[in-house]
Amino acid sequence: MILKTIEAVAGGCVEQAELDRALNKLELTAYRELQTAHQRAQSLGYWQVTADDFRWCFDVDARLRQVTLGHLQEVAQRILSPELRTVVYGRIAP
Repeated sequence: MILKTIEAVAGGCVEQAELDRALNKLELTAYRELQTAHQRAQSLGYWQVTADDFRWCFDVDARLRQVTLGHLQEVAQRILSPELRTVVYGRIAP
């Protein structure tokens, strides 16, 4: 199921409405993670460590809105290609 989804994204089979729904969910999650002072501090720290600039916390929604179907397809083809893939098989112990 996951590999089929990756292939669909890399093949350009994602519709704009689906991308919009995903971006809306990410944006909502970003705002929900800023509800308390503790969450805001965590977000500022996360962006400082990850992007070397805490101010990214304030424009996550604008950055998300820059993502296009073309970007999504390009990244899926470049990063999620079968040649670069590592597959881990595991099972849940009884």
